[in-house]
Amino acid sequence: MKTITVDIITDYICPWCYIGKKRFQNAMEDLKNQYAFQINYVPFQLNPNMPAEGQNRKEYRSRKFGTWEKSQAMDDAVVEAGKSEGLVFDYARVEVTPNTQKAHLLTQYASIFNKHQVISDKIFKSYFTEGKNIGSDDILTSIAKSIGLDTDDEIFKHYQSDDNKKILENTEHQFKLKGVISVPLFIINNVALSGAQPTKVFIEFIKENAI
Repeated sequence: MKTITVDIITDYICPWCYIGKKRFQNAMEDLKNQYAFQINYVPFQLNPNMPAEGQNRKEYRSRKFGTWEKSQAMDDAVVEAGKSEGLVFDYARVEVTPNTQKAHLLTQYASIFNKHQVISDKIFKSYFTEGKNIGSDDILTSIAKSIGLDTDDEIFKHYQSDDNKKILENTEHQFKLKGVISVPLFIINNVALSGAQPTKVFIEFIKENAI
């Protein structure tokens, strides 16, 4: 069976990244008897200058989009799109727009144990469905424990080290140099497909580029 390596460039505050990830997972499930997939999650912080503690979401989104009502209209569109994929977006519970650096660092750490896909799902759900601040150490530690990672291990204690942050920054920088300016983005064999495409589009994309 042919193994396909896929780079998925994403950020945890991007709802379309969550939806796109789910649709791509559906495509992989459809093609599981034809291909084996090796998934690499590539960090792309949409708000790299966000304070470590995050910001009040209503205030932040109102400034970003002009009015809270406009932000809510955009949220409504996301909620409907999520429903079609079985994803729950409960924005009424989301009080904080977080800094996502630590969430990406945790994903980077989980990849050591080949648990990056499951922890990615957990982080997205924690934020969009449960309204948790995924920039919080306590929340991220709880997520790590929930998938069986040993949070008492010395290696875990260093996942937020300066060295690991530098690796994260370098990874982001390298993909920006390649022209990445938005997320989600899916790359197979140096061919990129942008956006939360329908599952059938992802299926064709995989077949066409699985060379």
